[in-house]
Amino acid sequence: MRTQVRGDGAVVQAVFDLRFQLADRSHLWFALGVAEAVGLAAAGVTGAVLGRRAVAPLAEALSRQRRFVADASHELRTPITRVHTRAQVLARRAAAEGLPPAHREGLVRLVASVGRLGEVLDDLLSSATLAAGPAWRATRRRVELTALVRSAAAEEAERVRERGLTVRVDGPPYPLWVDGVASALRRAVGELLANAIAHTPPGGRIELALSRSGSTVVLAVSDTGTGFDAGEAEGLFRRFHRGGGGRYGLGLALLREVVTSHGGTVVAAGRPGHGARFTLRLPQSAPSPPVAADRGVRAWRGWRAAVPLSVRPRPVAGPGRPGRSRR
Repeated sequence: MRTQVRGDGAVVQAVFDLRFQLADRSHLWFALGVAEAVGLAAAGVTGAVLGRRAVAPLAEALSRQRRFVADASHELRTPITRVHTRAQVLARRAAAEGLPPAHREGLVRLVASVGRLGEVLDDLLSSATLAAGPAWRATRRRVELTALVRSAAAEEAERVRERGLTVRVDGPPYPLWVDGVASALRRAVGELLANAIAHTPPGGRIELALSRSGSTVVLAVSDTGTGFDAGEAEGLFRRFHRGGGGRYGLGLALLREVVTSHGGTVVAAGRPGHGARFTLRLPQSAPSPPVAADRGVRAWRGWRAAVPLSVRPRPVAGPGRPGRSRR
């Protein structure tokens, strides 16, 4: 409203009503907001549908590739195992019957080559199994890590004796429980132990130390082997990593995938000529129940009777099993 006095003394008032303009502006803002929301929703749905259709062929190709790798690895494992066994028998016979050194060396190299081929197939099969995702993770159970580590060490006893090494397993006098897949965890522990055996010279020492730190179970695998440069510690866990020694492969990369899928971590440390140390950490399943001192001692002695803490070197005739590259 505006009021103004004219020159002749008359008062003039003008009134302008803004209600309709303000109402129109409010309706316009509401319409723009609704249109924007509908547009964003439509764009999101369209993008998701088109993206899924675009990625579907790639996902199907990857799924077929994983199935092919798993099927091929599984079908090739049996014949390669037979070839490896027969090559070992021939190598032992050649050594016993006194064949020329060139023939014996050739058979030993054949055994090593077939062994490495079997390890590659195992790695490929493990990789395909890990890629399966939920189906693999659905089989998780409570696993007693101390018994698993001792079992893995016992399985390598013959190889340890052949190489003249000493392996010791140390742990607390109570069980260490973790949630996971027993076969996958055994594969991870076996990879760490095989890696240490392959890079420890005769007469060396390997130690597997188990402990509990808060709510975490710790497994440290240390050896007196060749070690590696500090700058290569992280690269060892990359697939087909090639270090200073020309070593490459899948073993440690798959090991990290297994540990990560269990909610844990694994790190490496070492120096050239001063050995290496791999530390694996896994979440504890549940607090360990209290154990009386005398009962714990009896249980610990029972474990020692079942699986010795250390495996002492003992000479064994015949060529050793092929070593695994640090991967």
